[in-house]
Amino acid sequence: MLGDLFPNPLSQMMSPAAPSADVMKLYRATDEDIAAAWPASISRYGLQSNPNGTPVIDTGLVPKGEKQWETAYWNTLKHDIFGARIYGHPGSGLAESGFGQDQVRSGSKGEEVFAKLLSWDGVLDRCVSFWSVWNPEEDGNRNSYGTDIDCILKFGNHIIMVDVKNYRAGLDYHTLIPGHAMFCVYPVARVVAQQPYVFSCNMGFAQRNLSQYLPGIELGCTVESYVVLVPGKVGEAELDADICWPGGIRAMSYSSFVAMIQQRFRDDPSYAVLDRTPVEGYLASLVKLYENQQVLLGGRCADQSAWPRPTCDKEAGIEYPNPKRKQSKPRSEGSARRSSTNRGGGASRAEAPAVAKPSTRRDRAPQTSHTAEKKSSEKRTTAKAKPSSRWNPYTIDEVSSVDPTTMSITLGTDENGKDAAISFERVSCMPIGGAVRSGEVSRTFALIAALDQSEDVNLRIIDCKRSSQFSCFQDHAYAYVKMTDGLDLVVDEVQETYTALNARLRKFRKNGASGYWDSPDHAGMPLEVVFVHGCEDLFDRDEAAMDDADLAQLSDIRRYLRKIIENGVEGGCCVVLSSQKPSKKAFPADLIEHAQTRILFKIVVQGQSYALMHGIPRKIAASVTGKAMDIDKIGYAYVVSGGRISPKIMFKALDERLIDERYST
Repeated sequence: MLGDLFPNPLSQMMSPAAPSADVMKLYRATDEDIAAAWPASISRYGLQSNPNGTPVIDTGLVPKGEKQWETAYWNTLKHDIFGARIYGHPGSGLAESGFGQDQVRSGSKGEEVFAKLLSWDGVLDRCVSFWSVWNPEEDGNRNSYGTDIDCILKFGNHIIMVDVKNYRAGLDYHTLIPGHAMFCVYPVARVVAQQPYVFSCNMGFAQRNLSQYLPGIELGCTVESYVVLVPGKVGEAELDADICWPGGIRAMSYSSFVAMIQQRFRDDPSYAVLDRTPVEGYLASLVKLYENQQVLLGGRCADQSAWPRPTCDKEAGIEYPNPKRKQSKPRSEGSARRSSTNRGGGASRAEAPAVAKPSTRRDRAPQTSHTAEKKSSEKRTTAKAKPSSRWNPYTIDEVSSVDPTTMSITLGTDENGKDAAISFERVSCMPIGGAVRSGEVSRTFALIAALDQSEDVNLRIIDCKRSSQFSCFQDHAYAYVKMTDGLDLVVDEVQETYTALNARLRKFRKNGASGYWDSPDHAGMPLEVVFVHGCEDLFDRDEAAMDDADLAQLSDIRRYLRKIIENGVEGGCCVVLSSQKPSKKAFPADLIEHAQTRILFKIVVQGQSYALMHGIPRKIAASVTGKAMDIDKIGYAYVVSGGRISPKIMFKALDERLIDERYST
């Protein structure tokens, strides 16, 4: 169980917290309050400060997380929400909150992560849950100004209200003004990560109103409130124990919260009760999802025929409407040993995917830097397959190595039998294209395998195909995102790469260096490679059939990729675009025009090559087009770099037995 594996000092949390004695003192801290509080915090926590006595605030640094934390985050998003009885949908009420689009998107994602983790830990199977619930007034009616409670969990007569926060992960959080504001800091640099969080009083009022109203419906009800920070791609936030929202509402990480709940399951049998009581009907009638539902006040909440229909009811056979996503395959025993984030979790249902529960706890030990430049020093295994009994000139039985100076990889031979290499030196965009059965996929696989096994490369894969050979890198690459799991995941990954690139550029400029390739050891930073496989499925789409949200996300992806490509040479970052259906849409001109290296396998339609050649002289484009159309063997290609066309290169594929041994899933 999660709580067993990660014990927390929970003695002060084991009993329900009493509501604030003087709730009328609830207020929101002002700018003047914040300014007055900074000097003491700068001194207490050893923060870097400016000459005027204010803290140094840098929003652009990225906390470094181990690969398994990022894998755990993506695995969490892939899986289902399920429970005993669920009313509403996580994050559905934020559209009416008055927040901006980015805040709504972040908040919705946080509530989704929270619900999926609670499902995975078996908590929702043992309670009734309510999502996006109207804040109650003193008389039990819903308020009229839009605020809501993210989640309410009902264990018997124990009511727990939760305000879910999708704040920045991997950071330390400290109190700035007790009960009113906190700030987060990069643990190593002691730099404040962003403007302080000023607490809302909404949960304080909800705690007061609900704790006063519910005893009139059902005797013996306890009401508690918590603020819970969900984990992100770099692990969990680390919160001081004294952080409280107005009204004495404790804030904690997800691991601490679920450990507390699991402890109560063990110590108090009353938490296991799932009876349908009047309180359930009352809380269900407050869920925002049911727009025309009247609030069931007083004795009316005892009439179960007036209750809204749950979105999930295991007893009645109502399954939660999860997106129809392809679930990850169960990990093999060897794969489980490679990643400490995949292990058995809490209670599960028979219908749930047979996959291990990822860890969400932030482990302090591996964190050695506050930026995204340094990669884990853990070495990947380099097991080789046994050589084929018959030598095959078109395959190799060993993953090629990456030259750490030029970031070049020998992958084949030219027409004279000499070794031919692909170099990433000063390359920020590398399109690779070829027709079906040209060998483009198998040879690109050998290239990606080389990047994956190198400690000098951070490989991020965006797989746009529903099924592909590259899915075997899911447990190996620095990051792996499947487009079919949602464009929002692709946006997150590309945006994270852009953020990391900006952090690198700031470091170069601060140290007076001109760029990544002008430093002999690349300033100790790995090469960042974003590999987009099957980019035609991402860019060559019927935009008329896409909704506004998908169009906006696709625009964000293009915009971030363009910025990465434009600044990638200076920052040591390259975007590799791969397609077996090259076209002007598959290879957008605003990206391809900046490409320094282009790899063209056999093509059958003249226009396919011109899509890859956008931005180079037409004479060269015409020449390589003719050459590519004349290729008569699988795996042969031409490389265009520096305005020159290479001799025809025979690129080699990895031996199938090596692939089976090294990347079997």
